[in-house]
Amino acid sequence: MAISFIRVDDRIIHGQVVTRWMSERKCDGVIAVDDPSANNPVLSKVLKAAVPKPLKGFVMTVDKTGQKWEEIAKSKKNYFLIVKTPETLVKLYENGSDFISLCPQLNVGPMSARENAQKIGPNAAVTPE
Repeated sequence: MAISFIRVDDRIIHGQVVTRWMSERKCDGVIAVDDPSANNPVLSKVLKAAVPKPLKGFVMTVDKTGQKWEEIAKSKKNYFLIVKTPETLVKLYENGSDFISLCPQLNVGPMSARENAQKIGPNAAVTPE
């Protein structure tokens, strides 16, 4: 299985997610998909640095992930797929990245309050989109 864990978390990669879930799911690396983060060299570097060694961290755009999806899906390594927003997961799926067949469970972490968002839990606020 190439994707062992899928999470929506507006913090993307942080120590708690990686260390907490690594104890429960196989993990050889983290694939973070977020266009603004992938297009910001400083933020991308910070996110990659949050992945503990010897794991590998990747920060990619939706398009780049789509281009590499076949390679990711066929990998013998196990990756955590983390996105900042549910909309990113929809875009990935619409681009042909069938993560559901690899890992049918979704873990939803914090989605901070923002404009037009409805609070649905202690750390979750969702927009109509």
